[in-house]
Amino acid sequence: MFKYNGFNLIELTVTLSVLAILMVSGLPSLSQLYKDNSLISASNKINNFTAYARSEASKLGQQLIVCKSANDSSFSSTGRHLIVIKDLNNNNQFDLNEPLLQATQISDGEKDIHIYFQSFSNQVISFNAQGLPLESGHIEICDQRGKSSAKAININLSGQFRCFTSNERSEVSCS
Repeated sequence: MFKYNGFNLIELTVTLSVLAILMVSGLPSLSQLYKDNSLISASNKINNFTAYARSEASKLGQQLIVCKSANDSSFSSTGRHLIVIKDLNNNNQFDLNEPLLQATQISDGEKDIHIYFQSFSNQVISFNAQGLPLESGHIEICDQRGKSSAKAININLSGQFRCFTSNERSEVSCS
């Protein structure tokens, strides 16, 4: 009598079919997880970058501004980059003669992540020579899913950064 070691064709086909069904059902949640992690990563970069600007303003004793940029070197009302600039004339605006201190790309290749400055005049965040912001507001980080999955960072007048909770998400406009 022969003893067979291994699987027959029917067992192998059923196993592969079950495996394929499990993988297909798991892909949408994996995609959602990737998008959520991209927003969280962008939020962390923005938080760290603005904290750097606040610290440098205090350290240098100079007013600094954080603004959006499309190319890491100039102000733009849209863009996926942030830059820190010395505000030499303290006018809370980016001027061509003002030196760039640091730049960062927020969304490493993610073209669908957008950054919005809310309640900041001139679309810049200004920190005075003591490292305190000149006005309070929040930064919104959004993707194509809109405000239902958006992240936001609040900056108050004492310079503290705080991420919005899920209950505060109704305040986010993504525009």
